[in-house]
Amino acid sequence: MKRLIFAALIAATPLTLTACDFGALQSPGSVANRTVLDEQIGSAVELAYKAARTAMETAVDAGLIKGALATKVALADNKAFAATQAVQRAYRAGNASNYAVAATQAQAAIGEFLAAIKG
Repeated sequence: MKRLIFAALIAATPLTLTACDFGALQSPGSVANRTVLDEQIGSAVELAYKAARTAMETAVDAGLIKGALATKVALADNKAFAATQAVQRAYRAGNASNYAVAATQAQAAIGEFLAAIKG
């Protein structure tokens, strides 16, 4: 009986797989290259945020950021940090379209953060 069930499962497997639409199959090399690129983009976003944050802390320590400028910089910092976190969440989720959007938004937010630091 077990052999009959196993044979039925084996016979049904090709039918099940042909009913699925896998789209264009890609080589393992192209998938690996894309994965490495995604990791590098995520690292670049995180490093850019950390560099901007270090620049802000240095400017605060030097007394260059205070008052209304400090408020503006803090808001830009919060936005850049949230955008950086969004990139990390999209990468962990494996969502390519959200990842691309998040990376673009993070780049803009970090640019605004740096501009706010400059005053």
